[in-house]
Amino acid sequence: MILQSIHYRAKKHEAHLSHNALKNQQNTRFLALRHTGHYDDFMQKIRALLTDWQQDYYLPKSAPFVKHHYEYCVFDNQLTWDDGWAQPTHNSLNILDIYQEQYPDLSEYSLLQLCAQEAFLRRAAQLPQYPMMLKGSHLTRQYFANPAERVPQDLDFVLLGQYDSEKEVEAQLSAWAQAVSTQPCDDGVLFTAFAENAFWRNVDYAMSDDFPTTNTDLTCQINGQYVDLEMDISFNLPIPLPPEPVRVATAWDTFTFERAVPLPLQIAWKLHQTLTRPRFKDLYDLGFLMQSISHDEQITQTFAALIDECEHDNIQRERIAHLFNGQIAALFQPLDKEQYWETFIHQYGMPSQVQSWAQLFEWYEHHRMGAGFSLAAFQAA
Repeated sequence: MILQSIHYRAKKHEAHLSHNALKNQQNTRFLALRHTGHYDDFMQKIRALLTDWQQDYYLPKSAPFVKHHYEYCVFDNQLTWDDGWAQPTHNSLNILDIYQEQYPDLSEYSLLQLCAQEAFLRRAAQLPQYPMMLKGSHLTRQYFANPAERVPQDLDFVLLGQYDSEKEVEAQLSAWAQAVSTQPCDDGVLFTAFAENAFWRNVDYAMSDDFPTTNTDLTCQINGQYVDLEMDISFNLPIPLPPEPVRVATAWDTFTFERAVPLPLQIAWKLHQTLTRPRFKDLYDLGFLMQSISHDEQITQTFAALIDECEHDNIQRERIAHLFNGQIAALFQPLDKEQYWETFIHQYGMPSQVQSWAQLFEWYEHHRMGAGFSLAAFQAA
């Protein structure tokens, strides 16, 4: 909250805040204001900044000025802000234009969200020493021919390993989130350091869940606009297959995330989700994921992971068979399909490959059979 107030006041008066603090003085920052013109005009701008600062609810006590220092510059051969200042420079100023060009139909809110989410992924990819695995829609969309068809809602990761206490989990996650949020990057996105508002929701309750998950909020600034992000992280999960690297394509760049949920496990989790809480978006995703199956071992691995998940939830094999016997619609029987379809396209947009819920079932069945997920193969697993 304090840093956001400082950013707001600084931007309002065309001042610039340093990213870093003084050595051994972590709570001290530099605020610079440049002016080309008469000294009296410059001092008037300084007085306006100081007056506005005093009128802020938080800043006079929480972030007082330690001292002021003025200097003349007769000649400057580079009239841009030096590295380390909290103002986008270089070609980062057009990052939203680049995203707008690739996603012309997205609302401003969704565009900022996507840009910020991928900025976090970009930084996290540079820190493979932390035991984090990518999952969720940011991973799934990499299997789409056009990732623009699958706009993510939030960030999803898995903390790898097993932990006995909530303090261990929080310590691991906080160290990682702080490192990512302060990782330098030239994309023009400035994250608030996680340590300035560090929290993880309900870790103590999640410790006893079958699928323990916690979440937090992140804040960043893109071209002067503040963006709030949501991030979910699962932990203490059995991961039967080793993570795999994935290439992540964004409107800005392409990079490798070293650890991602392997394809067979992605499919198994979505199939299990369809048994426990059927959703049209999972069927649509499965159609794309199944197109990427390239050998029989992946099918065997998918069946093994799915059966293990279902045994844990006491789901009988007869019910699992609906996923592979051409009767997928039976799993959606209790739902009002027309209303559910309207909700689906309202949240995710009209999918390009199907135009109705009936076509969606056909889409799933077509790609299921094409990948080799037959009833006979399941029964033999």
